[in-house]
Amino acid sequence: MGQLALETFLYSRVKETCLEIPLKATSRRALSERLAKKRLEKKGWTVWRGGLFSITKREEIYPSVLHKYTLLLELMEKHYPGKVEALQYLCDVHHGMPDFVCYKDGIFRFVECKLIYETLSLRQKRCLKKLAQLGFPVEVMRLVDKRTMKRRAVYDVQNGRRKILECQERIKTAKAVRTANEKKVFV
Repeated sequence: MGQLALETFLYSRVKETCLEIPLKATSRRALSERLAKKRLEKKGWTVWRGGLFSITKREEIYPSVLHKYTLLLELMEKHYPGKVEALQYLCDVHHGMPDFVCYKDGIFRFVECKLIYETLSLRQKRCLKKLAQLGFPVEVMRLVDKRTMKRRAVYDVQNGRRKILECQERIKTAKAVRTANEKKVFV
């Protein structure tokens, strides 16, 4: 496999993690974004909205928002020199930017949030692929219920297939118990 083919293979994969839908959730409106942001901040990540790299160019903007996004641009320029313009271009032209940009200990990561039944749009797939080609870690956080919860998966942006790497243990054990009970019934 040539170097270009290897790079294409590496950059076409996106990490996918799952969050469990809480039982007390009454409304699903922006639920995936709220829960993902809460989880990321709890783990020590600083979180910004993903599609706002060009917000500092606006004339009318709240000072606190201007300060927060100026900090984002400074950190991005410090750790990924020369990539801010590419990110601003992606925001302005492609319209598929992930929901969040996260920063912790010199590491940036882009996170897209989806409910169990939602799929990535073509624009989002293209944008995730371009971000991965720029060298940024990209992740899809999927909100699922207990019955179908997966722990880790890898999403292939090019062909749209998902490979489950690790299922939740209680699903595996529940299936094993159910299978054993079914065998007892038929014996």
